[in-house]
Amino acid sequence: FKNKIILLLLPFLNWGLLNFITSVLNNKATWSDIDEFFIRLIHYPDDNGLWFLWILFLINVIFLLLRATKINIEKGFLGLWVLLNLIFIKWNHIEYLGLALLKYHLFYFLLGYIFCKTKDKFKNLYKVLVHLCCILFPFSVISWHRVHPPYFVHDLHLNYLVTKILYLGYQYLCGILGIGMTIVLIENLNKLSSYFIFILSKLAVITLEIYAIHFYLLIIGFSFFNFFCRFRSERSRS
Repeated sequence: FKNKIILLLLPFLNWGLLNFITSVLNNKATWSDIDEFFIRLIHYPDDNGLWFLWILFLINVIFLLLRATKINIEKGFLGLWVLLNLIFIKWNHIEYLGLALLKYHLFYFLLGYIFCKTKDKFKNLYKVLVHLCCILFPFSVISWHRVHPPYFVHDLHLNYLVTKILYLGYQYLCGILGIGMTIVLIENLNKLSSYFIFILSKLAVITLEIYAIHFYLLIIGFSFFNFFCRFRSERSRS
């Protein structure tokens, strides 16, 4: 638990503090707003750039509690996932402590846990399934949308509950197929080039840093791109 606090919780809180300091320097907040800022961070952790660290921390706390109470990990996670989804069917605007994010990502963690636990036992089956993902993913992702059900679910004109369940199932399907395809791509690229493995091994240890600053890099990149376009435009007119 101490290790998870150091590894996940402290970077999440530190990044929140850094965002607050940035807001103060940009005159979007004052130092007296710090208590309100952190209260909002707890209520809406997805407002912070590193929200997934908070979700991973919650998942690991649940994992440790299940182990400590000797509750079966798979049954415990599955039961909690079902319970949270049932709660959100009725109260779908609960954002406190990132519960909406938690109930969605619990299922992926559970699948990952089962996969790692059984990958040697069902090695041949998993090999077939991940290659099947490569075929199905491009077709499934065509209708995918991050916040809205796909058009074919809308066209069924079903009630809210059924639409919600179908949309959730479709989201998970696209995510799982995408993960399976990625596994195949990584494995095949590894076979083709040892240099690729070297690059991945170097990038792997700084993925958090890359994610943390990617938004700012995009802003800088687009600024340079717009400047270049304006420069070319003015030059062509002259």
